[in-house]
Amino acid sequence: MKNIIIASTLLLLTACGGKITNIVSFTKTVAAEEAEHSVVVPATQSLSSWDSDNIGVNITIYPENQTFKTHKLDLKASISAKPVIVDNKIFVLTKDGYLTAFDEVSLKQLWTIDIVSKKSKSDYISGGIAHHDGKLFVTNGSRTFDIIDIHNGNVIFSKQFPDILITRPVIQGNIVMLQTMGNQTYFLDLASKAILWDHVGNPETLQGGLPIDPVIDNNGRAIIAYTSGQVSLIDLNNRTEVWQMDLSTDSTMPEYVAVNLAVSPIIEGNNGYFADNNGKIFKIDLDNGRFAWKKEIDDVRTINNTANALVMTTNGRQVIALDKISGKVIWVTDLAEPGQSRAKWQPINYVSSLMVNSMLNIYTSGGSHYVIDLANGRIVKKTQVASKLSFVAITDKIRMFDGKKIIVSEPAKETSHFKIFDKFKRTEKAANTEVIKDVTNEPKKKKSGLFKSFKFGKKKNDTKAE
Repeated sequence: MKNIIIASTLLLLTACGGKITNIVSFTKTVAAEEAEHSVVVPATQSLSSWDSDNIGVNITIYPENQTFKTHKLDLKASISAKPVIVDNKIFVLTKDGYLTAFDEVSLKQLWTIDIVSKKSKSDYISGGIAHHDGKLFVTNGSRTFDIIDIHNGNVIFSKQFPDILITRPVIQGNIVMLQTMGNQTYFLDLASKAILWDHVGNPETLQGGLPIDPVIDNNGRAIIAYTSGQVSLIDLNNRTEVWQMDLSTDSTMPEYVAVNLAVSPIIEGNNGYFADNNGKIFKIDLDNGRFAWKKEIDDVRTINNTANALVMTTNGRQVIALDKISGKVIWVTDLAEPGQSRAKWQPINYVSSLMVNSMLNIYTSGGSHYVIDLANGRIVKKTQVASKLSFVAITDKIRMFDGKKIIVSEPAKETSHFKIFDKFKRTEKAANTEVIKDVTNEPKKKKSGLFKSFKFGKKKNDTKAE
């Protein structure tokens, strides 16, 4: 009943032009349970490209200590979809309907192309970029689907659809999958560019929820999820629906509010892990669609896949590790605001949650960066890396995007422990180390308050603080 009241109130506020405030304390908290296993972190690996979410990859960044530098990209509008990094280039979509390529190192613009034939006054903010066989497959929240030459930006193929395309193109074999705002998925043949067939979900009285890109399982089948609540497994070879479930049938929401997936599902072998926007996370057998277990966890925002656990964030500012076999909670961590009760905590808009150097790294839209020990959920550190963030991509460097800017990591310079003695004569360090500059004959400066009472034992050739 509580969920119904909350949902109805938010809808009324929206209809009346009111301001909606996301309240952290409305999300039910989760407590740790007895679990038979601890979290097992996957082996680290380095990435040279970024063209997927990589939520199951433990990414290596070396050295771990990084500093950040902000650069302004040559763009006329803000970045609108997840950037892609392949072939030593960075590709971004912007709200004005352009696709632009930059050199990965110099950040010099290589080419830009307008991929929207008929402009509207609205921003283009959904869709995305997929990379396949030296080509870019692009949608951007318009009716246009393009295939672009990755080297020069030339249009290889372009097609207008009857409805707005809202998901990133997904390629499996010789098929491209494209989903529309009207809950319809088109299956396009790569060779002939003809539409082979389509799949349709239920219409919606009130459309809401996040578009979920089609996901391919280990047998080459496609999981299609619609904002109207239907989730289907499609056999791409014989064009049949293996099973379908409707999330809205088990709902406490009003009839006009659909239950749909909150995040992209995790696929592992014949198992699928799904989290909906109605407070449930569940494991199913992909061959028959039967449930292995269900768990009540409210408002899941991100999810990562380790060797034996799912690690997720929630609107309630909790990070939760869930055993994949039993569904039990291994550990829970609050991203708390010190000195304040939960009722006063401000909501977090999670931009990205990634495993880096065997730690969970959470980036927020407010520019906060949390590092969490995956073994026990302990917060290792929290830093402010930017004022605002929209997207994160990690290869050999950490790259964060917001608006027309990119923030790039660089290895932090080692600080010599001699630095504090800059006002003293420097002597050569031990053999095979750098030589420190002798500043004995440099002009004297007034005494600093820091050194007035700071004395050292005298040694031959040593000098006193000035």
